[in-house]
Amino acid sequence: MGRPHVATTAGDQVPLEQLIGRLTGALKTDIDTVRTTLAELTVEGLIDQDSTTVRVTDLGRLRFGAVRSDIEAAMQQAYADIPAADLDTAGRVLAQVTAQLNAVLAAA
Repeated sequence: MGRPHVATTAGDQVPLEQLIGRLTGALKTDIDTVRTTLAELTVEGLIDQDSTTVRVTDLGRLRFGAVRSDIEAAMQQAYADIPAADLDTAGRVLAQVTAQLNAVLAAA
């Protein structure tokens, strides 16, 4: 499993159970997998957590910024030659497919 995105800045705290709920839903995974990944991120010094809250460390914020920058550069190159109208169409189709897949998963 890839590392889940913890949408917060260093110093901001997120309630642990709320974060676990968000990640299990967004990643379509189980609670144990999320807890294991959070433990790994803690060992790596990317987050701090206690029994009720999670916070991104300065190191975690720096790592996230570096990864995000690399991804943005790659995405700009990948989409550079695609007309805006085609990107708009692809975005609408992918949004519809995502909504339908979420409905299928919710019904399962």
